[in-house]
Amino acid sequence: MINIQIAGAGAGKTYGLAQQLVEFCNQSSTNKVIYSITFTNAAKNKIEEAVIEQLGVIPPNLEIETVHTFLLNEVIYPYSQYITGDIYDKASIVSLPQVPSHINYQINRLKKLKVIHSSKVFAIARKILDKSHSKNATRAKRLKVDNVILNIRSSIERIYLDEVQDLDTDALKAFSALGFEGLYIYMIGDPKQAIKYADDLTDFITHVSKEYPEKVNILEPNNISRRVPTEILNISNPFCYPEQQQKSLSKEIGELLYIESNHQSYDTFITSHIESESLVCIDKKTVKYSTHKKLNGTFDTRVADLIATSDHGRDPELMVKVAHIEFCEDVKAKGFDEAHRKLCRKYSIKLEPKEYMITKAYSESILSPDARYSVTSIDSVKGLDADTCIVILTPNFYKYFLQSGLTEANKFNKVWKLVYVALTRAKKQLFFVLDPDVLNGIDIGDIKTELERRGFTPY
Repeated sequence: MINIQIAGAGAGKTYGLAQQLVEFCNQSSTNKVIYSITFTNAAKNKIEEAVIEQLGVIPPNLEIETVHTFLLNEVIYPYSQYITGDIYDKASIVSLPQVPSHINYQINRLKKLKVIHSSKVFAIARKILDKSHSKNATRAKRLKVDNVILNIRSSIERIYLDEVQDLDTDALKAFSALGFEGLYIYMIGDPKQAIKYADDLTDFITHVSKEYPEKVNILEPNNISRRVPTEILNISNPFCYPEQQQKSLSKEIGELLYIESNHQSYDTFITSHIESESLVCIDKKTVKYSTHKKLNGTFDTRVADLIATSDHGRDPELMVKVAHIEFCEDVKAKGFDEAHRKLCRKYSIKLEPKEYMITKAYSESILSPDARYSVTSIDSVKGLDADTCIVILTPNFYKYFLQSGLTEANKFNKVWKLVYVALTRAKKQLFFVLDPDVLNGIDIGDIKTELERRGFTPY
């Protein structure tokens, strides 16, 4: 059985999920594992903290994991060879090239080393679990899938899926395949915050509720926001699906403000908020506002592959990240030649002439261009909140905020949902920054008139 709960920004999803987990763990009488699965390590930590706050400990029958870790350990590593014929025992997050043929080459290269790239985890998990997948067309294949699901059901009692708007169609179908075969699946998320896969969750809900009404329970949307004040919800609600507009339980009186970059105190204002616990964000980096905190980019994919697949008995994803940080620090401190020697020595790799030249060229541009302010991307603030959220207006963000000149195809796309995310982070104050260097000739006077008409006041 699959239960799907839609809950908007500030609805208390993490605390409510933890409450369900604690209640069921206390009443469970089997030796099976209860899984709580979410998308990021930060979200995983929040669930762990919420469970400990309510219960004091993590129950022994509860596992809290990221979705990739769960699918790798419980589905792909044990069953991939049985279903697909491919053996995997490691995973990699190394950057892939832009050219499709080169992407396939890199993924196949990793596969020969028994390494699965993170971008393929959802698709391969679906091949293993979904009998309706085109690769499972024969009766023999479908029987194998049945055996896999039976094994999983024998050890797992329930799965609680948090932040399901961050899953693509393959991942949603993989988990729903388990639910259709009798495993209890609880999904909670917010389609309004589905940025990477803008339509996947909405399309999935429409499909399963129509095709499998006896196996899917769509719960009433939770449209209550406990953190976002009414004054701010008034401007975020136009970005909600009609049946998902929110009401506030917050007792705060929300403030809508704007500040111009020519304000005499602007530098002090923006710098102090960047250095504090406020959220300062932009939808796309500019020359003046960088979204890189320190380092820019990563290794060329061929170099990253060498590091990821070197035999050091450590997590390959972590190895690449650590190696990149160390390399950048060594370039800054000792120059490329010494950084190159240390990299090759530590990870037992040898760069071919082309890889050497690419890495040397990369070393010359390791540091981000000197932006005046280092802020955060809106993508990165999803799931976060603060008393004050400051959004640097860009032409595209402002166009969507006004909903001016948008076609039906623009509604609820990635940018639309980025706007909703940005508008629902503040618990007290929402600021817009009006910077002519970013707004590219849009009349600041016109913007001020539009914002004030919507309830914003100048700083």
